[in-house]
Amino acid sequence: MVLSGQHKIQILVDMNGMDKCTEHGHTFRYHCKDYDTLCCELCHIEMHKKCEDILEIKELVTEVENDDVKQILESISMQANDLVEHSDAKVHAIQTKVGSVRKEIENKKHLIEQLEERASAIKNAQTDNYDAKQQCSRKRYRVTEIARTIFSRGQITQWLII
Repeated sequence: MVLSGQHKIQILVDMNGMDKCTEHGHTFRYHCKDYDTLCCELCHIEMHKKCEDILEIKELVTEVENDDVKQILESISMQANDLVEHSDAKVHAIQTKVGSVRKEIENKKHLIEQLEERASAIKNAQTDNYDAKQQCSRKRYRVTEIARTIFSRGQITQWLII
């Protein structure tokens, strides 16, 4: 609860357990200036009873002037806006980078497709070349066989091997 002149302003905030002592599970009620830490009732009794400068949190809150609160809120708001702008700039930069990476991936895919087509054409040419060699070898063998037959019959006197 914050006191503003004659008006009481109650601020309710869900702290999701952040307002509780992890040691005892109790809500923080004190602030120890000696150790600059928040304390629950049990912490105050067990660990901070010899500390000289312990105030209840509600006393600290009433010490803060409205102008200070406004200044703090404005500062927080400006910082939040800066963070949003910075985040927006980062998001834009990331989106731009993602776009350029996608273009590069598409270019690489196209290049890979071209290389696969060339590799297939080379493989086909190799197969055709192999088949042509085999055919040529068979024809050469057949010509040699024909030449031997003719030579053995005496129909030719010289034999030239190509």
